[in-house]
Amino acid sequence: NRDKFLQCRTGEESPFYNRGTRVICIETEQVFPNAVRAAEWIDKMGYGKPHNGCKILSCCKHLKGFHTAYGFHWEYYIESRKPIYDEILKLKSELNNKKRLFSEKTN
Repeated sequence: NRDKFLQCRTGEESPFYNRGTRVICIETEQVFPNAVRAAEWIDKMGYGKPHNGCKILSCCKHLKGFHTAYGFHWEYYIESRKPIYDEILKLKSELNNKKRLFSEKTN
């Protein structure tokens, strides 16, 4: 176990790297195999410099004070909730369309 821990600390690929619960970014609809992979995506896209997936997991757990991480909303991805995610995205799209129409009318 100590060798596996040291592998993780040195940044080498470890057997634990892909373990974990899948997470979804609500805004982008992207599903990640775990919070570490989501944090890597955040870093790659330039949205922040996350150390690991701790803030993302805090959002998934709905801990006090953690509503977003790196400007995104996060949830544990549960396959049976897919219709709920789709409904949220549909409502967000409708809201954005209404905002756009309103701004066009006022201009």
